[in-house]
Amino acid sequence: MNRIFLSSVVITSAAAWYGTQASAAECDFTKVAGTCQGMITVKNAKDAKPQHTADVTIHSSAPSCSKIAYIFENAPHQTVVKDGNKLLQSIKGAAPIASRSFKVESCTAYVDKARPAERKPALKKERMNPRFFEGRWTGTVAPKENVELTIDVKGSRATGQTVSGSHTVKFTNGAISGDKLTYTFVDWSMGGIVTVTLTRASDDSIKYSAGARGILTRKKGWWR
Repeated sequence: MNRIFLSSVVITSAAAWYGTQASAAECDFTKVAGTCQGMITVKNAKDAKPQHTADVTIHSSAPSCSKIAYIFENAPHQTVVKDGNKLLQSIKGAAPIASRSFKVESCTAYVDKARPAERKPALKKERMNPRFFEGRWTGTVAPKENVELTIDVKGSRATGQTVSGSHTVKFTNGAISGDKLTYTFVDWSMGGIVTVTLTRASDDSIKYSAGARGILTRKKGWWR
């Protein structure tokens, strides 16, 4: 009487699972592209002495060009999955074949010259550069107050002044973190400390927030 087994063994690693099928791969097995996830599924296992057989599918999370190393009956094996992400094999063993018969050791993905390399969009340099804030900015802050802000940047520190009507306020304690610049000044008319936060809104504009809010734009001819 034949016994049917349906089982799998999995190794977890850094790459995500792909369900795609590739064709006409041009594998370069001298160049490692990264790690992948390997899986072996076993079905139609037949317990027929003296020889045991099963249909085995070797899966890889890489879309093509991968090597899966595994242990079967205490011996090391390695399967190359070149075109696509799975390979069907028939296997014979000295004992009944089930999930416990396999231990996936590793899955390694290699460069496929036929597949274009993935490119991640680069962040604009200004997003990484504190000097984005340097220059002269003008705009209207609610309710209807015209503001001109001049900023000098050294490293992640900033100094400058704000001019609004006949009032000029200077600051020396500006701190830049990512897309934000924060500084404080003493408002003698209100008898307290005001915190101003400037946040990048676009390549040439910033959001001004200090109780009153508004958008300031870069004055042409500054920094760029």
